[in-house]
Amino acid sequence: MDGGAGEAVLQAEEGAGSLARRKARWAWVFLTPALVVVAFVALYPLVRTFWLSLTDTRLGSEAPPRFVGLRNYRDLLVDGFFLDALLLTVLFTVVTVLLELILGLAIALLVDSRFRGRSAVRAAMLIPWAIPTAISAQMWKWMYNDVYGVFNDLLVNRLGLLSEPIAFVADDALSLPAVVLVDVWKATPLHGAAAPRGPPAHPPGPLRGGARRRRDPVADLHSGDAPAAQALPARGAHLPHPRRPEGLRRLLRHVREPPRHADHGHLRAGDPGEHLRRRLRLRHLHGHLPGDRGVHRALRGRLPPGERLMVLGVLRRLALAVLVLAFLLFTVFPLLWALLSSIKPSEELFSTPVRFWPARPTLEHYRGVLSNGDFLTAALNSVIVAASVTAASIGIGALAAFALGRFKFRGRSVVLYAVLAMTLFPQIAVLGALFQLVNALGLFNQLPALTLTYLIFTLPFTVWVLTGFLEAVPVEVEEAAYIDGATPLQVFVKIMLPLSVPGMVTTGLLAFIAAWNELLFALSFTQTPDKRTVTYAIMSFSATTSSAYEVPWGQMMAASVLVTAPLLVLALVFQRRILAGLTAGAVKG
Repeated sequence: MDGGAGEAVLQAEEGAGSLARRKARWAWVFLTPALVVVAFVALYPLVRTFWLSLTDTRLGSEAPPRFVGLRNYRDLLVDGFFLDALLLTVLFTVVTVLLELILGLAIALLVDSRFRGRSAVRAAMLIPWAIPTAISAQMWKWMYNDVYGVFNDLLVNRLGLLSEPIAFVADDALSLPAVVLVDVWKATPLHGAAAPRGPPAHPPGPLRGGARRRRDPVADLHSGDAPAAQALPARGAHLPHPRRPEGLRRLLRHVREPPRHADHGHLRAGDPGEHLRRRLRLRHLHGHLPGDRGVHRALRGRLPPGERLMVLGVLRRLALAVLVLAFLLFTVFPLLWALLSSIKPSEELFSTPVRFWPARPTLEHYRGVLSNGDFLTAALNSVIVAASVTAASIGIGALAAFALGRFKFRGRSVVLYAVLAMTLFPQIAVLGALFQLVNALGLFNQLPALTLTYLIFTLPFTVWVLTGFLEAVPVEVEEAAYIDGATPLQVFVKIMLPLSVPGMVTTGLLAFIAAWNELLFALSFTQTPDKRTVTYAIMSFSATTSSAYEVPWGQMMAASVLVTAPLLVLALVFQRRILAGLTAGAVKG
């Protein structure tokens, strides 16, 4: 028996080792497409960029590069224009990061408060993120306009704080704060929405031994653990639930007339603490107290401590409402102003003082945009590119995520962080090398050039997020399939793919929105109007729809609304999945 048992153990160990080796081989098979893409669109451009920085070369020139060593770096370090730009970039980064961190935490605390309409506020937090950056720039540029902009109208005509309009963008002293405000508007709400929610400060009531300690009514009220659903002892009887009319009348009577006798366990009925708990309970459930003389008595200090706390609660709710309204105005106003501008006739659009609401709404700007063949072609190009990038990212990313999330093999962490490192480099850092690569492949001014280069920023987060989803699948499901004789490929196709559909929907949405919003590569790798994407087309409106001295703000705002609308619908409908995908990387080990 012992010999047979030992032989069985050895066979089991050999089988486990064989399965582990087979998994390791399959892992590299699944990783191969992602590694090829990483090497092709990220590693090679980075190495090529570094080599070009050591040479004297011109993009598009047929002359071979001439090696110059570190001369380019020495020239940059004594170039005043470059040093000024570097200093401004550092200043911009430090200021925006600090503001977005502080305001993001404040917004997270704000939306964690309980108030009516909190779901709508959380949905509104995705609006700035969903709007393409190029379109956001046009919206704010219109609001910053020194003649017809809404900011100058408020400061000069409405509030009288300035005697004449100011040029926010053209003024050297104001251009940086203006850009900082735009970046804070676009990034901060999302940071607040994606801020991690910590665990509760204390375990739920049943685990805290509440019967063995004296309750603090104020702390219970703020922690959401007030004994609102329990009957209060009063004059030897239990009060009915205050949501019922008869219970409310009886509770009011006991609140107005504090009990003066009777002992109920560890609390005396005449104790002010019991009376305070009743008033806090009523205030928490109904929002007011009969007989309350108002805020002015609290400010004069003539209210008892309990009533002062309740008045302060009213002030807190009022302050919360003001903060929520201010946040909503800050978040939604640029899009609202673009919408209002898009339905104003031209004479109202370029009138002073600025009209906030159109007197004669019109759709002429929308008709002009929809009759523009170049815009419609650009919209179709954006759909084609975004859909193809999304499909490629999910297909390649799912294979890599399965290998990284389910298999243990040497080099796993290196591969995972190498994929993530693709997001650390700005697009401009590899733009020159990618331009040469696109030219060498004969893809310049072709849509496949955009599909290929967009993978540099869509593939990393696809792999990262899907890895987290696949890691969460119980290992027993996979082991049962292997026991039945399934291969890793069969496990991936028949088990993991169906289970990871929610994750693929999330990453697909993020990849589609990122590809739809991209501008820099579209601006660099396409040239003719029939190959432009929709963001590039909107940037070109001033050259194609009007004279050289007029910017068609009405049509630009109409086009911005049309381009942004489908993204907003996706963001609002799938807000929970999008936020889960955006924050998934924060919980990976």
